Formats: sequence, structure tokens, C-alpha cells
Amino acid sequence: MTETVVPTRADEKTPVIVFAAGSLIIPFAEIEKAFEAKYPDIDVLAEYHGSIQVMRHVTELHEPIDVVATADASLVPMLMYTSTNPETGQPYSNWFIRFAGNNLAIAYLPDSKYSNEITVENWPEI
Repeated sequence: MTETVVPTRADEKTPVIVFAAGSLIIPFAEIEKAFEAKYPDIDVLAEYHGSIQVMRHVTELHEPIDVVATADASLVPMLMYTSTNPETGQPYSNWFIRFAGNNLAIAYLPDSKYSNEITVENWPEI
């Protein structure tokens, strides 16, 4: 198997192709700026989609992507461990790094429908 090499001239930057979930646009724009400042010979080329679409660009469209970032870490083993790269015969990935997380809050008002029925014990069912 031959490795894909992106040709560069001395005056060109080396591209690093990043596909990420749309919810990561703001933090990744900051990461891109800092990374390119530290590594001026690198040009981060970021594209944003829904998390499943990001995975499909790799596993179904077989696009040459350097970094995949999803908002749902469970998609990596589910889609990338089980899909085989036609060039290598190997899974697209057999590891990933979970480096960030998010929290979700659920709120309601005292006059919300069924608010008098929600308790510490039963809120997951409601």
C-alpha cells in the first residue's frame, strides 16, 4: 500500500484536514488559530457537519481526513471501528480520545405542566 502524500512547495503550508461537529465551530476556531500560530507551516482546513455526517465522510465517502471530532463519542467505535478502509483493509480507527464534555440542564417553572409531580427520584422518567 502506498501512503497518500500531499505535495507541497517550500512556500506552501501543509494542510491538516479537520471534519468536526457543527457544535464545535467556536471552540475549534480558537484551537485552529492557536495551532496555526504555533505551527506556521500548517494550514488547518476545517469543515463542520452533524456528527453522523462527519463520520460518513470518512466511512462511506472515504475522504482523506486527518482529524475527526464528533459531539457524540459513541459514534467512533460504532462507525469507525466497524468500517474498513478499502485502501488498507483495516478499520478506520481502533482508538479515540475523549477530551471534552458538555452538560445539559433541564429546567421548569413552578407553573409548568406536571411540575408538582417531578421529584428528585422520578425526574429521569419524566
